[in-house]
Amino acid sequence: MFVVVFIVVHAGLVEDGVALHARGDIDGALRLFEAAAEVGDPEALHNSAVMQYMRGEPLKALALLDAACRVQCDVANVENTRGVVLRRERGDSWIVLV
Repeated sequence: MFVVVFIVVHAGLVEDGVALHARGDIDGALRLFEAAAEVGDPEALHNSAVMQYMRGEPLKALALLDAACRVQCDVANVENTRGVVLRRERGDSWIVLV
């Protein structure tokens, strides 16, 4: 029973974080994603990285993306976001992070 409750709570944190992000609450979304990321969920780590990048913290974003890749590196959006962050930090301003 504990495992089922944990999974539901974890999924709820990510969903609630996505809703906060959609409303523009980057810090609130980051708090929820970080809580969900504590168990090493690649989606939560990826979302945390996006929020950190949006807050102007590219090195923190890259560290989170690296952590997500260590958990499950075949997730295309993790690899794509890492490339976007690296390219934007290099000066390629035409790259868009969605």
